[in-house]
Amino acid sequence: MAALHEALDDLELRIADLARDEARKAERPEIDGAKVMEHLGIGPGPAVGEAMRFLLDLKRS
Repeated sequence: MAALHEALDDLELRIADLARDEARKAERPEIDGAKVMEHLGIGPGPAVGEAMRFLLDLKRS
């Protein structure tokens, strides 16, 4: 019986992890850093992160 309870506890934790992952995915901007660089005509660097944060803020509001 203890093994069943432990398995159920593990399952509940896994379900909670999956729900958090799905919530994070739903928050992400529709485009990734590569598309941001392509659109802005820039290479990797802090500006890409700033643009991604800006897009995330727009999506959240």
